[in-house]
Amino acid sequence: MEPIDGGYRAPQEVPTTAPFELGVNAPFFQIVSLALDVARNNEEIIFSGNFVWAFDASDLEAVVNIKFNNQLSTALPFYRGQVVKGQPFSRLFITHAAQAGKTINLLVVRQSGDFSIENPGSLFNAVTVTKASNAWSGADVTIVAAAPSAVILAADATRVSAIVTALSTNTQEVRIGLNIAATAAKGIPLAPGESVSIDGTAALYGYTGAGVNQTVAISVTQD
Repeated sequence: MEPIDGGYRAPQEVPTTAPFELGVNAPFFQIVSLALDVARNNEEIIFSGNFVWAFDASDLEAVVNIKFNNQLSTALPFYRGQVVKGQPFSRLFITHAAQAGKTINLLVVRQSGDFSIENPGSLFNAVTVTKASNAWSGADVTIVAAAPSAVILAADATRVSAIVTALSTNTQEVRIGLNIAATAAKGIPLAPGESVSIDGTAALYGYTGAGVNQTVAISVTQD
């Protein structure tokens, strides 16, 4: 029982919503923003902690080398997303070469007990969807019977994909080679009326065996 005003009062329940005590043992956060245009050589940052996270940077190539406490002969390179935790330190030493226009931001934490950052990768997961900006269909291409494999679509660095269709009026199989000559036993086989979609920029070759000339139609999408 606790004495109060000469009397006593019953013990009190601790509210479940009571905030955590602030003070020496409370986690403490510091953000250190570094512009990397001018080189640093063991520049000292006096800050006590046991958690360092390079949570942001201008790009994935930006880098600083960090030494902890008095370990001036041992440095860790920090790129965006890198974390070091659990090792207490009172000073950080920053070294890096000049990197024009680049920056890096460090989160330095003094922690007590468990501390974690959930899903840090969410800062870096950017999904870019690109679509072809041009599409066209060329004139039908004749593949000469029993002749050496010939280019039916030239290489094109802007090409995203090509659709090759063997006309339904063809009378025999054709073979489509990807950046290599096609033969009777090499390349993608297309029976009359069949199509194939091929991604990439390489040249396409066509071949058909003895008989009569065969024809393919070609459509292309480009960047």
